[in-house]
Amino acid sequence: MDQSPMPPFNESGRLFYKMYRDLPLGAVLVDSSMTVISSNRRMCAYFGCGSGPEGLPLGKAVHCGNICGKFTSCGQAKACGGCGLRECAARIISGEMPVSTNYTYCPENACGRKWFKVNGFRIEYVEAYAAMFFSDITEYEQREREMEKKLEFDYPTMALNKYGLKKSLASLAGKKSSFSVCMVDFDNFKRINDLYGHVEGDRVLSAFAGIARESIRSGDILARYGGEEFVFVFMNTALDDAVKIVSRVQHELRKRFEQEFSQPVTFSAGIAHVSGKAKCAYSGEELIKIADGLLYEAKKNGKNQIVACGDECCESFTAKRAAAPRA
Repeated sequence: MDQSPMPPFNESGRLFYKMYRDLPLGAVLVDSSMTVISSNRRMCAYFGCGSGPEGLPLGKAVHCGNICGKFTSCGQAKACGGCGLRECAARIISGEMPVSTNYTYCPENACGRKWFKVNGFRIEYVEAYAAMFFSDITEYEQREREMEKKLEFDYPTMALNKYGLKKSLASLAGKKSSFSVCMVDFDNFKRINDLYGHVEGDRVLSAFAGIARESIRSGDILARYGGEEFVFVFMNTALDDAVKIVSRVQHELRKRFEQEFSQPVTFSAGIAHVSGKAKCAYSGEELIKIADGLLYEAKKNGKNQIVACGDECCESFTAKRAAAPRA
């Protein structure tokens, strides 16, 4: 595209062509068949078009993941039905205004993604075309994601916070998969804060989080639920294995501080587990409620204990929920 000669316009036409060619936005003209008619330099720079994408399907010009050797034009792949870019172009051509969408692109041989904001308007010349303009919003999107990521963590312990846990659990909703949720609460933690100060109390929590991270796998979850309460989520782990992991954390934590404090540093835990064979599928948040009830039992039975329950928890919880009066 950069090497193509300037069309034989008059002075005013050449000025507008130069403005279009050097526009600091990616610009592309698309017809009703979703074929690229024209593009500018910035569009080629964004998508590595080489000599230009003229004559290519819109999807191929912007490296849509649904366009490959099997499909030569937009709309043939199964996933094309939900394509926001195609929909945007079609709405522009039909005369709908204003129209905008977002488009995400994964460059070849590069790390990360690129994000674009796409706006456009209708041009009529013999037939209707969509003039589409791509603004690179990658830096903005990356900052947004970094900020959102920061909001998901409890920085004193480097565990997820309640918000981060909720987001992680959302992916488990309704799935009949095998996982365990463990609710942890420290025993007599107020006494540690009162005797040794909150700085020492925070050090205990950070040590617990460090031991916990060393004990779980990369796909498992550790979150600070609030105060001295933590939640583990063990993915595809048998109930007995979940109990062993939590017991190991209990042992290591007590061992870490046994020479420093006059009282042992312990915690109680409740573990709710469902297998893929459970009669009902339910969310991680529902399991947290069950695990919290089991934690209460552990506290009531003398603390520094683990109370665990398998698939029967699901049936019991569902039955109680069904029997509860509706508000």
